[in-house]
Amino acid sequence: MTTFTDHDAARLLPLAGGFNFRDLGGYRTLDGRCVRWRRLYRSGKLSALTAGDVARLAGEHIRLVCDLRTPQERAQEPSVTGFGAVHRGWDQDAGHSRLRDAVASEGATPRDVQAALAATYREMPWQFARPYADVFRLLAEGELPLVFHCAGGKDRTGVLAALLLLALGVQEEVVVADYLLTDRFLDVAALQRASAARGDEAGAAGFSSLAGLSPELRAPLLRCDAAYLRAALDAVAQRHGSVPTYLDEALGIDAAALGQLREGLLG
Repeated sequence: MTTFTDHDAARLLPLAGGFNFRDLGGYRTLDGRCVRWRRLYRSGKLSALTAGDVARLAGEHIRLVCDLRTPQERAQEPSVTGFGAVHRGWDQDAGHSRLRDAVASEGATPRDVQAALAATYREMPWQFARPYADVFRLLAEGELPLVFHCAGGKDRTGVLAALLLLALGVQEEVVVADYLLTDRFLDVAALQRASAARGDEAGAAGFSSLAGLSPELRAPLLRCDAAYLRAALDAVAQRHGSVPTYLDEALGIDAAALGQLREGLLG
């Protein structure tokens, strides 16, 4: 059972129209350093930010927003701008074909959905290699502070956050615990209401093509499970041996760039 602390709560930025917007700072690395606060953020969609939220984010001096959503998602729910950051997106498929097949099959069960989502996670490090590589590269080049996000800040964002923290030298157990914080901080009902207000209720979970699911089948999609993230990390280990080797071989982030990344984000 995961125990949440006041230190965890301090990560969440209190944005009225934000979803799961939190700071990745404060984590200790295996060599005794610490991820710097107010340099790197992970989040859900930024389409419902209020004027007060924009003012708050302007005070964070964020330079770059990296939107991992698909072009369709970005068009349906455009991010609110105005806080001084450059917004960047990619022409990227969401990679949910396996999930669509699983839930469309006759007699699908929650276990089938869990298995399909775990399989999707196993493919994410390569499915999203292009945007992940660009985010790593931008961070190494000093484009800080930076926020990266998808719809709920859980799946696409969760895998990238894990890879970043592991690349910085954070212990895997701590990385998994950070992933699980989404279950505490993401208000799924509010996420759904925000999408419904724009006419895209199903998009609330980031699976806009999976409308009409029963609550039983939808539940595994909306919650975090350490097994999902470990599926992605195990796949990286099996194919590349380690995260630094994955960065080099799959993303083109060599030891020099990784050193620059650590220099900018660790104190």
